[in-house]
This record gives sequence, C-alpha cells and structure tokens, in this order.
Amino acid sequence: MKITTSRSTQWKRFLLILILVFAAPLLSGCSDFEWDFFWYLAEEWSLAEGIYDGENIIYEKMGEEIANDAFDSFFGGPDQVALEANNVVDDIRQADALVERASAEAATGGLQQGLVLVDQAIQLRPSDYTYVQRRAAMQLRHDKLDAYDEDTMAAYKVMENAIKNGQDCKLAHRNFYQQQLAALQTQAPTIAIMEQIGNVQLSLDHPENWPCK
Repeated sequence: MKITTSRSTQWKRFLLILILVFAAPLLSGCSDFEWDFFWYLAEEWSLAEGIYDGENIIYEKMGEEIANDAFDSFFGGPDQVALEANNVVDDIRQADALVERASAEAATGGLQQGLVLVDQAIQLRPSDYTYVQRRAAMQLRHDKLDAYDEDTMAAYKVMENAIKNGQDCKLAHRNFYQQQLAALQTQAPTIAIMEQIGNVQLSLDHPENWPCK
C-alpha cells in the first residue's frame, strides 16, 4: 500500500531506517559534503529496495527492511523482529497520517483541531520528537510564540534523553536541527516562520556551538 507524505516526512522515514541500518557513530563526524553524499545514497538505496518510488513511501517494504537479520540481537530473534517491525511501521504510518490531517486542518484555520490530531500522533510515538517539532511549527504559523518555544524545548529534551541513553551527541543535534528546519518548511512562509528558518539554519551550519565534546 502506498501512502503519500510530505517530503520532510519522507526524509524522516529514510533517517529512521538508515540510522538503524548503518552504524550511527560512523556518521557523527561527517562533513557537509559527506552528509550530502549520504543522503544521495539513502535515496538511491530506498529506490532500489522499493521503499520509496520517488513520491511515496511503501510502508510494507520499510517494515521488511527494519526486520532484517541485523536486528536479531537487539529485538531477540526473527519472530520478535517481525513483530516489532510491524508495530513500529504501523505506529509511524498512523502518526504520519494524523500529522498530515493536522496540517490540513491548521492551514484552513482549524488550529485547535490540528493540535488535537498532532497530540494523538505524539502519543503513538512519544520518543519521536519530530512530531513535537511539527506541532511547534504549526503554533508559530499562528503566532503562538510561547507555545512554539515550549514545544521546541520539549522536543529538545527528548533529544537530550536520547543522548543520555547513548546516541551520539553531534549526530543527535544534526538530526534535531534538520528535522526542525523541515517542520518549519511545511508551513506558510510568514515573517515569524522565515525568521526561525534562518535561526535554525544558522545553528545547523555551526556545529562548533553545539554542547558536544
């Protein structure tokens, strides 16, 4: 089954698979050029594996890739791998659909209903801060500056917890800012949105300022 999603969501899905498939520490010291090449390989690999057809994510194929033998030791055996993969993909599919509906609602003036839908997505994926970032961007689009700051801080705390649990600091910050940028770019280009896009891009361009050793 094909599900059409925004390009920012598509890249998040690639990231989910590829950071798991490839050793994350190997990516943490990459230069911008190396990251560009990594994303090129990611798209080529996703096309070759049938996960992505150029416009749509094929969720069933994504589940098959997550359930490969590389995860046996982590999940506890082939049967458990398949079960976990199906659960993860199903949650992602539902959360993505909720966020897309939320964006449509908010774009036509139904911000509160949109926020309710995003909250449902967050409940499905509480450890995935990208949904919180999408909610933050929706708030900023409607000039809810305090709410934007609160959501951004909440997303950052989730990222910090991931670092405490072993995720590479530089990789985590790079992912965080990339996804924050992608979330902002899903919104209409208001003055507040454009200012934040500039601020986030500045943070992304200066990893020397990240609180990483």
